[in-house]
Amino acid sequence: MPTEVRFPPPPVCTAYWNEADWARYIEAKGVTVELEPETLPGFNGAVWVKTGERNTKGEMLYRRRCEGA
Repeated sequence: MPTEVRFPPPPVCTAYWNEADWARYIEAKGVTVELEPETLPGFNGAVWVKTGERNTKGEMLYRRRCEGA
């Protein structure tokens, strides 16, 4: 009978990470993470483009790319 039982750590939600959390992750993994990409894929082939503006929470705002733009 085992005397010790180990469980895997729960999955991590990065939604609440701050800059220090990301810095530790990048240092540990040795990679850079693009936190705010220039474009985001959307539903039905739509593309969302970074505006360079932030909301009151400090989150980057994106605007849907219009056809012909």
